[in-house]
Amino acid sequence: VHFCTPAHFTRWLFEQPRGEVDPWALLIVGWREAKPSAMAIGAARSGVSGQLRPDGRRPVLPPVSGAPGEQVNVAVEAMVIVLEKPEHADRVSVWARDGGRSTAGCDIYVASDAASIHAVVSTLRAARELRSKRKVMSL
Repeated sequence: VHFCTPAHFTRWLFEQPRGEVDPWALLIVGWREAKPSAMAIGAARSGVSGQLRPDGRRPVLPPVSGAPGEQVNVAVEAMVIVLEKPEHADRVSVWARDGGRSTAGCDIYVASDAASIHAVVSTLRAARELRSKRKVMSL
């Protein structure tokens, strides 16, 4: 799915189930879209959307499903920020580690090219497979 703006992403996210759901989406954004996208993910998790930009077309969040425990899950498993300018690398990495991760409540990776995006995807797939195996073994 492609979103032209963070507002379109937010509208889509607010239509997705939240709560006891298995996150499945990897959000790939540029640096300019990173903060509003992280804020949307955080709002979907918390149910508090007051810090988001006003948007009359944004739907109301669906109720939390199941008994999610400590954290309300949403469709987005992780976010990748693709660097448009190499000189932004340090600033983007610091924000992803210190501010973005706590805002979104999910892992945020920084990628500079297609190879690094592929490496993130491979890492996430391996982690998902490991979680699935553990889940089956605990049943």
